[in-house]
This record gives sequence, structure tokens and C-alpha cells, in this order.
Amino acid sequence: MRKKYEVRCISQRPEDWDRYCDNDWLKKDALLFDETWEEAFTYHFHPEFGCYTFKRRMNLFTFGKLKLHVPITMVALPVSIDGEGYFGNLEALMYHLQEEGGLHLILNIRALEKIPQGIPYGRTLDTCIFDNNYEDFETYVSALRSPYRRRLRQALRRLGTVRIERIHNETFDDQLYALYKEVLNRSKYPLETLPIEFFKTSKDDIHVFYHDQKPVAFVMVKVEKDRLYFLFGGMNYAKRDALDLYYNMLIYILRLGIEKKSKTIYFGQTAESSKERLGCRREKRYMCIFTGNKTINKVLSKFIGLFEYKPDPRVYHVFAEKNKDTFT
Repeated sequence: MRKKYEVRCISQRPEDWDRYCDNDWLKKDALLFDETWEEAFTYHFHPEFGCYTFKRRMNLFTFGKLKLHVPITMVALPVSIDGEGYFGNLEALMYHLQEEGGLHLILNIRALEKIPQGIPYGRTLDTCIFDNNYEDFETYVSALRSPYRRRLRQALRRLGTVRIERIHNETFDDQLYALYKEVLNRSKYPLETLPIEFFKTSKDDIHVFYHDQKPVAFVMVKVEKDRLYFLFGGMNYAKRDALDLYYNMLIYILRLGIEKKSKTIYFGQTAESSKERLGCRREKRYMCIFTGNKTINKVLSKFIGLFEYKPDPRVYHVFAEKNKDTFT
């Protein structure tokens, strides 16, 4: 017989949340999206686990060619980063959510062994991680195999006279917000649109690319101890190809992480090929989609291949001591 959990389900973050939360992304000072976003969250809190949920109508076949929009309760960060939207005992959390009823989706689970038996699961977007062992950027460039080194230098030449500078977040304006919206509107896997107030009030670093005195791109990064996280970006697609903007945004993040002596640079999900060509490795992430009905869960398990993400099989070996590119 399942244990019945007495769970607080409220619309505001519990005062003792941070005391129990071991997930840095969910702590009060990590991200302020729950304080700036107008949509409603529900906090589910028990000393053994916690999460917050939000309800969306989304395409069940996001990673496939079919379309079927259904109401789903999401357990995820409502932003395009690879963090988990829960903490604590995952099995206990799932039992609680099954008692709540409805269809639930939990994204970005790191450890496959944490998923209870009988719960439908599959792959979601891989995340891209750069392990930094370089004293400076030039040492990194020298370590690349010639095709990748040539591609990087080509991108830097295209950047030309573009000026990059960190701004004060409160000056984040409508021009920069429009660049964020431009990327979001072209995303294959969008979650939610964050309001401009999120960027204005965030404590993380925003670096803006200026061309002809106008902003054409920005990156937002979080620097924490020996880690650097790429959180968000914005880009003028009309300037993308001429300035090789997206690749240069990735190069800048990489350079920034090396300069700050970050041991690990987290580039996040999507655009894996571009990130792998800079030397990132892929790390698997998993998702669970389930209800409280065992029969429906069996059907979901049977057809999970239609729902889950299928990564590009190509493996890039970008450093000189590695072999040629292969397929897995």
C-alpha cells in the first residue's frame, strides 16, 4: 500500500522551502521567474520532496511529426535550461502527483535509476557540457583539429567590429527583449515566454553584442563558483549569417568561461551540433509522462518512442588527439 503524503499545495513559495530544497535552480535567489511571471505556479511541498507545477496545453508529439495538443501539468523549469523542476524523493513525488490526477510531464531527469518501475519514460533533449582544462582561450584554439580551428577563426573574422559589453540588468530594454522574443519565436521546443521584468531584475550577467551602435544579440550567463551556465540568448536573425552571430555567441560564452577559470561550462539544450563542434560533450536527460491510471501508463510506455527525443547520432572529435568524426 502506498504511503499517503501530507503535501502543502499553495500558490506562493513556502517560507521554509530553501531549508529543504537541495536543487539550486529552485532556491529563492537562483531565478526570479516566479516573482516576475504573471502566470500561476502551484508549489507542492513536503519535507521529503518538492516541486512546482504549471498547466499547459502542449503537443504530445513535440519531438515527432504528429500533432496532438493535450492539457498537461508540467514539472519543469519554465525556461530553456536543463535543470530539474523538483527536489528530493522522485518516487514519492510521482506517487503524490498520481493522486492529484491528470496527465503529468516531468522533464530533465538526470538519473535513469531514479524513475520508478511502471512509470513511462523516454529521452528528452540532451544537454551540452564543456569540460574546461585550458589556461587561456588561445591554448584551447591550438588544441582544436584544423577544420574546427579554421571554422572558429572564420566566425571571429565575420564578427568584425562588433563590440561586446556587459550591461546593468536594469537597463535591459525593449530592443533587447525583442531579440529574446525573436529567438523564442523560432524555437522548435519553446516552453514559456518570460516577461521583460525577469531580465531587468535578474542577478545574472547579460552581455550585449553591438553592431553599428545597435544591439544585435545578447547572452545571459550565470557564474557560480567554478561553473558557468548559459541561460538565455537573443539575436537579430537578419544579421545572423553576415556576422555568424549564433556561433560567435557560443564562442564568446566559451571564452568567458575559460577566462573566469570555470571548470565546467553548461551550454544547455538544443543546437547540439554547433556546441559539439566547439568541444562540448552530450549528457542524457530523461522525461516521464504519466497519469494515476495504470492502463493509460502501459499504453504510454508502449508508444513512448513516438514522444521521446531522438538525438543526432553524429559524434564530433574536435581536438587534435581525437579520431575523425564518426556516427554512433
